[in-house]
Parts: sequence; structure tokens; C-alpha cells
Amino acid sequence: MFALIKKLSKLLLLSKEFYVHKLMNNQFIKQIKAWVKNTENFYPPQYFMTILWNDLPSDSITASSHTRHLLNVLKCKFYSVKRCSNIPCFPKRFGAIVFQERKPFIQTRFDKYKKKYSTYKIAYHTHIHIINWNLKETRINFIRDQIIDKLGDHVYKLLKTDTEDNRGLTLKKWSDDYHSNYNYKDFNYKYSSDGDLVLDYENSDLIPLR
Repeated sequence: MFALIKKLSKLLLLSKEFYVHKLMNNQFIKQIKAWVKNTENFYPPQYFMTILWNDLPSDSITASSHTRHLLNVLKCKFYSVKRCSNIPCFPKRFGAIVFQERKPFIQTRFDKYKKKYSTYKIAYHTHIHIINWNLKETRINFIRDQIIDKLGDHVYKLLKTDTEDNRGLTLKKWSDDYHSNYNYKDFNYKYSSDGDLVLDYENSDLIPLR
């Protein structure tokens, strides 16, 4: 009898810990959403960018490092400066709100007999909400080509393929209906994301909550 009570108490404790963890996680996600929404209220997003990396990073730290380099190159090119230290501070330049997300990727390989086979890997890709970017050009494909041209060979980890289902850099005009909740997979929205919510706050231009 004592053993049964002990076992039930342990299960109750685990259940309570799970509930507390879930509650804390929900509060954390709500705070992140509020932080992002607060910034986007001041600076409405204009573009939604998706980045694929050629090394298929398996951790968010690597994806974040790639993103930092890409954004630094892009800022240097667009603001005609040679050093990152000379990049204007936000909001005197365009801003970025960055999410590192993961999903399964199919890798095509060849064995020693040159027979093709496929493997699966869970890897990170990057979504960027572009804010405060007042461009005179409005043609989205032209802007995307200009971005790729400026990045050139300076961002080695950017996937260079440009097929419909495997495009290294995708740029879309912001749509509140589609993009505003795209990165919040844990909520039941009409459009759901393809990976876990990971706000890359170090690479994001977020203003403090008031």
C-alpha cells in the first residue's frame, strides 16, 4: 500500500512539474509575442525573408551566426560602409526581427557505386521580418535580385540554388493576414509555421516594452 501511495505521489509530482513547465512556457511565448508585436506596431513590417543555409545547421547558434554575417554584409552594402562599426544604428537603418526555425530537409547523396540515395536531417533555416526599409523600388523580384547581388560571394553559407522548392533566399511583401502569426507554431492560427519558435533576439532590432 505504501509503495502504491509513493508511486502515485511521484506521478502527481511529475504531473504538477509538467503543468508548471507548460504554464511557464506559455507565458514565455506570450511575452515574446508581445515584444515582437510592440516593435512591429511602431515599425510595421514591409518584407518577409526566408533564408536557407547550405550547411544545414543542426543548432540555432550556428544559424544565428550565419544570419549575423548576412545582415552585416547587407547593411554594409546598402549603406555604403566598409566596417560593421560604421553601420547606422536602428532606426536610422532598416531593421530585422529574426526567427531561427527547424524542419526536416532531404539530402541527396551518392554511395561509392555512384548510386543516388536520400537522407533526412532536421536543420535550421531563418525567417526575417524586415522593418523600416524605405525603398523607392517596389518591384519585389527586383529588390530580391538586388539583395542577392549585394550579398554576392560574401555570404558563403547562403544556399545559392534558385529552384522553386529549394530557393536560398525568398523575399515576399509583408501580408498581415499571412505573416503576422506565421512564426508562432504553438498557437492555433490559420497559417502555421514549419518549425519551432526560436526568436533570435541578438540579431533582432526590438524596442523595449513599455
